[in-house]
Amino acid sequence: MVEWDDVRRDFEADGALRDIYVNDANPVVWDQALEFLVRAGHARYLIDDVEVPLPEKAAQALQEWPDRSPLLVVERDDIEYACHFFDPEQIELDFWPEDVRGPEEFQALERFVTGLGRVTNRVVLVTYEGSQAAEIFRYLPETDTTEAGPLASRRTGA
Repeated sequence: MVEWDDVRRDFEADGALRDIYVNDANPVVWDQALEFLVRAGHARYLIDDVEVPLPEKAAQALQEWPDRSPLLVVERDDIEYACHFFDPEQIELDFWPEDVRGPEEFQALERFVTGLGRVTNRVVLVTYEGSQAAEIFRYLPETDTTEAGPLASRRTGA
């Protein structure tokens, strides 16, 4: 389990988003993730910034890209997650780090990441924007736990 003190500086506002990645996705994993996201909180689906009905299958949203810009926005526990449909082999979401203001919000984020990992049975990474190498923490399905990533580990060791 990751402690707030291990990662608190990683959620300071710096003008950049934080990313959530699920790699090795396929149509089944995408549909599991989509179902989880729709049920996880208040969900809105937009194409080119216009709200439209939620897709029944992730493939519908994935087919829109790159000609159009599909986006699923999920609000849960005062954190807004944006799910992008860029790649059929990778699920990518982002959120603003300043939404994670303290231990309670971090626990909400950790529950969200854990839930996503459980339904997809995949490792889930939380990283700095655009860089899976800048990992803050991860969910591991083999142990059903979260652990601090290398970046957070270096900071606590300083």
